[in-house]
Amino acid sequence: MSTVKRVRKNIFALSLGSLSKVLTVLLLIFCANMLKGENWGILAAALALTEIFSVVADLGLSSLTIREVARDRNQAGRYLTNVVFLKIFLGLITFISIVIVTNLGNKAHLELMVIYILTFRIILYSLGKFLESLFQAFEKMEYSAFVSTLERATAFFLGYLALRSGMGLMGVAWAIFIGSAFYLLVTILIVIKKFVK
Repeated sequence: MSTVKRVRKNIFALSLGSLSKVLTVLLLIFCANMLKGENWGILAAALALTEIFSVVADLGLSSLTIREVARDRNQAGRYLTNVVFLKIFLGLITFISIVIVTNLGNKAHLELMVIYILTFRIILYSLGKFLESLFQAFEKMEYSAFVSTLERATAFFLGYLALRSGMGLMGVAWAIFIGSAFYLLVTILIVIKKFVK
């Protein structure tokens, strides 16, 4: 495939992946309308808190992997092994940090449960994002677009079903978690099948 065709294909794939962000926005709109005021506030605060700590879970390792592996693809195996262990360690640090921060205040049991579920979601998502960076390093953006869209679509449909069935805040939190867990699982399968030799 020529360079021009490859670039065109990758731009198209990334554009489709970006469009799937609309599903996340729609889910949040449904949550704002269908959850009770207090529960919507808990979800919004939990999402904000865990997104802040997602920086700790990654520390730029995904971007570093894209740059270094794109420069020398033979290093992919070494980065995969080393960074996975580092990401697990950072995930543990992230969880401990959030536990400390959340227990400084006087939070209700429901609020703590939602925060912890979304914390584990961030850890899984961060690990998946690192593996997804291999797709970008190898210029296989169609895989990146696929897994990103799959994650958002899963969270959206399960979240909407949770809202409609009256499962409320916990149902939405678990839907978001399952979306990220599914994203990580599919990303691992693609990496094993297409990139690990």
